Amino acid sequence: TADAVATVSETSRDYISEFDLTKTPATVIYNAPQPHTKKPSESTPNRDVIYTGSFMPYKNAEVLIEGMAYAPNGFTLHLVSRITPERKAELEELVPDGASVVFHNGLSEDDYQKLLHDAYAMASGSKAEGFGLPIVEAATLRIPALLSDIPIFHEVAGDGALYFDPDEP
Repeated sequence: TADAVATVSETSRDYISEFDLTKTPATVIYNAPQPHTKKPSESTPNRDVIYTGSFMPYKNAEVLIEGMAYAPNGFTLHLVSRITPERKAELEELVPDGASVVFHNGLSEDDYQKLLHDAYAMASGSKAEGFGLPIVEAATLRIPALLSDIPIFHEVAGDGALYFDPDEP
């Protein structure tokens, strides 16, 4: 038996309890992003939507890509994380005609911060999460979030996000 159990969210704590993973009560210790200050942009506001998660199936990047079919002209979905050539090929087939989707295959911290600082929104279509640190990081910069309607995102973003069904682009 552990002397102490800690987790990053109430949602994770509830799962630990629900599945009886430990007899020791779990304590929530929230993640925190690195401090950043949003600098005023000297350029015209852009319409960049940022996704920073992996491309594992439960992360559901597919819903974001397919959702670009409904985005107004001028919006670009930036998929920031590293991706295998095979997975990229699978996802590229889902990009709607005329949609703007950029696969960055990883960015330096400086390049990521530049992209994030001028972003229109942060997005995640995930079907399961333990926390959602990129959403908190974006929120500290006053960047809105477009999130799948799952409990952890409500816990992390509350009323500071627009929520969507992760099965409906």
